[in-house]
Amino acid sequence: MKNLKNLFILLFTIALFSNCSNDEEQNLEDSIQIELQFQNATTAFIDSQTGEVLIDPNNTSRAKWWEVALSDIIGGAVGTLTGGPVGGVLLGVGCSVAAGLGIAPPPNDGGVSNNGNAYDYAGELHTEILNEALTTERAFVIQNGVLNFDNLQIVANRILQENGINSTVQFSETDFFGIQSYVDQAAVSSGGRMSIIAQNMGQEGKISNIESQILSNYFSAFENSSSFQAFLGYSVQMETMIEQSNLSSNSKELILFTMATARHDLNYWFPN
Repeated sequence: MKNLKNLFILLFTIALFSNCSNDEEQNLEDSIQIELQFQNATTAFIDSQTGEVLIDPNNTSRAKWWEVALSDIIGGAVGTLTGGPVGGVLLGVGCSVAAGLGIAPPPNDGGVSNNGNAYDYAGELHTEILNEALTTERAFVIQNGVLNFDNLQIVANRILQENGINSTVQFSETDFFGIQSYVDQAAVSSGGRMSIIAQNMGQEGKISNIESQILSNYFSAFENSSSFQAFLGYSVQMETMIEQSNLSSNSKELILFTMATARHDLNYWFPN
């Protein structure tokens, strides 16, 4: 009887590990499949773009707005890793305001909404807080030509609470300026290409390989876009693809938040 009991335990253990292995293999297959679909859709989009690219570094009016938006997007992605969507909003807006000091707020609002992205609300709140910081609360947030990050967080938390979001996520000014330094270095070392930054974040172990590949493809699409409206349509399509995929909840949060922020933020800063 004892031997039978031990045999049962052994068989149960083998079956358990076998099921775990099968699950891991299925998850890997799913990840490879979504990455391939994403890459194929991105390649098709890039092939459809035939005009002058939107972020030509030789076009100074476009280069500056992209410098500001790039800081915002990197800061938002890093903030999401440490503080979820609220962390992404706080650090993204902070980096955007810091990079855009001296620039008049643009007349734009956020990008087109996407009900297929569960984190679209974060992109909308992001631009709402950003616009408030650069207009009504500008004197409170920017003092003597320098961003006061603590005051920015006060404004951000008020707007978040007005929208039913009560969060304990907070960053010190030391935290923020450390992130800002990373953002500045990443922008310079990549030549201002978010697609390369996404790859580097994967190599640095900050994000997973699948997250790195998807975000790199996504921003490669924008870097090769000649039509802003076409990119917005591409973004909505890709966000819905990720929302409906079998990626982990953590990967979805990072990818979908970053895309929602990019779509709304790029539309906010894009020069008319």
